[in-house]
Amino acid sequence: MFSRLILLVVHLAGNALLLWLVYRWLGIDESDGAHLLVSFALAGAIVLGFAWLHGFALAEFSGLGLREAALRGLLKLIPVTLVCLLAIGVYAVLGWVQASYSRPAFVIASFLTLHLRTAVAPRAIQNVFHVVVLALEWGVVPTALLLLGAKITRARSSEPREGPLWRRSFFLFAIVVAVLLLCAIWVPLKLFFWIPGILSFNGQVASLIVRVGVGYLLFVVCILLLEFITAAGKPADTQPSTVV
Repeated sequence: MFSRLILLVVHLAGNALLLWLVYRWLGIDESDGAHLLVSFALAGAIVLGFAWLHGFALAEFSGLGLREAALRGLLKLIPVTLVCLLAIGVYAVLGWVQASYSRPAFVIASFLTLHLRTAVAPRAIQNVFHVVVLALEWGVVPTALLLLGAKITRARSSEPREGPLWRRSFFLFAIVVAVLLLCAIWVPLKLFFWIPGILSFNGQVASLIVRVGVGYLLFVVCILLLEFITAAGKPADTQPSTVV
């Protein structure tokens, strides 16, 4: 229990630092070579920090102690970083697809209208594309990446627990992942941009502090819960369980 509390504190501090670095990175002026080099260096530091922090959590949840998990995160820093870069690339492609499927939707709708002899609205095809992309963004892709990261960081001395039915089914597990991601990202953003009907300046400031604090705590806890249900393991048997 104490190790999990330490892990929570590390993630509260670590994710806050990474978010602050992202904020600083977005504000860098890339007008010359020096600033561009600083931008690339800071981006690399952010990716490496993210890879170690969450690789550390996946290793700890797989059954390792805190020190062993931290070391495991360092030893597997390169492959976990590659997984992070893969995630960035996949989501960049999904973002491009989401911004450019209006033309294919029009072509598909015209083709179906011609061959089915029934009017098919391009908007309906766009909605299908939209649902598919959302399912990939919030369910399929993060589930696959989490399972890959857990497999990389898991020590040989531990094995994943079978768990309930939803844990053994990729489709059901993806639904759980999507729900937790919504709680980790969508809900905190809604809290942050929500403007309550408070007239006093002090009340508005207090409301903002509470909303940001609750949203950030929800973000960290849900991300840790995601990593826990993905990587939760137990030490592997070293001898048959029938031995007395």
